[in-house]
Amino acid sequence: MNEFFPYGSIVNDNIFPSNDDLSTDALPLPRLFPYFNNNHRQIYLSNNGLFSFLDPISEYVPTPFPLNDSRRLIAGFWSDIDIWGYIPSGNLVYYQIYADENNTTVFE
Repeated sequence: MNEFFPYGSIVNDNIFPSNDDLSTDALPLPRLFPYFNNNHRQIYLSNNGLFSFLDPISEYVPTPFPLNDSRRLIAGFWSDIDIWGYIPSGNLVYYQIYADENNTTVFE
């Protein structure tokens, strides 16, 4: 029995590029995403587990919430993750942004 949802190339997930402490370029969202009185059309994903709506994030040391600045972050998991790919078949992070059947934006 598989304890995880399907992931990887079999479900058309993207592979996060090998790096340490970097974010994706701005990724378009399938619809407006309301977050604290702001609507967002794009998101940045950090290999350290952060979702940012304004800028790429390279920060790897978790900061206690609430943050005392203007960053708009979601911390699904915030830790220092190194995905340089030292293990040929490991150190991979997959991601996909899609709208589910209820027309809700979902991050995985």
